[in-house]
Amino acid sequence: VAFCAHAIRQHELMEVPDARVDQRFFDNPLVRGDPHVVFYAGVPLVMPSGDALGTLCVIDRKPRTLTPTQRRALKTLAGAALSEIDLRRQVSHLEDEIDRRHQVEASMMHLATRDPLTALPNRAALHDRLEQHVRLALRHDSRLAVLFIDLDGFKLINDTLGHDVGDQALVCTAERLRAVLRTSDTVARLGGDEFAILLAAADM
Repeated sequence: VAFCAHAIRQHELMEVPDARVDQRFFDNPLVRGDPHVVFYAGVPLVMPSGDALGTLCVIDRKPRTLTPTQRRALKTLAGAALSEIDLRRQVSHLEDEIDRRHQVEASMMHLATRDPLTALPNRAALHDRLEQHVRLALRHDSRLAVLFIDLDGFKLINDTLGHDVGDQALVCTAERLRAVLRTSDTVARLGGDEFAILLAAADM
């Protein structure tokens, strides 16, 4: 039914001066009824890849014939529309790629600074934070404390109940340590059943 369905197959401007006398369209519902198309001119919008997206078209309710200048103008507009669509596609692709890279970088950073089991900061992250707090403590002549925690009997849990239960015990320990500390404090897992807590001067 659509005029554009015919135009998109042609790869060139399709012009219908008077649809009422054109064998392809004289009984078309768009001609016989609303919007009462009489004149149609459309240029297919075909991407360099060959994908046909649609058409850029003009219609009128009275017959007319485009001048050569008007035909060139319509083709130029169609080319501009294709360029804009292609540009937006490229920008969208670049934005998606940037987002993907940011996600990968964030994931890598998380893996590099977090214990995979408990999601606590790992030994490397604790070392960085400890250096920062030491510099602040020296600058402000304040104190800080580092607590080392080792779970007694943890090997027995792994040996008798299995490593899955041992992992659950470590996760539970991490959650309990987080629950009793401020968000500004640091609790880290050093490895195995060893944890460390970094307390700022306000806790001394």
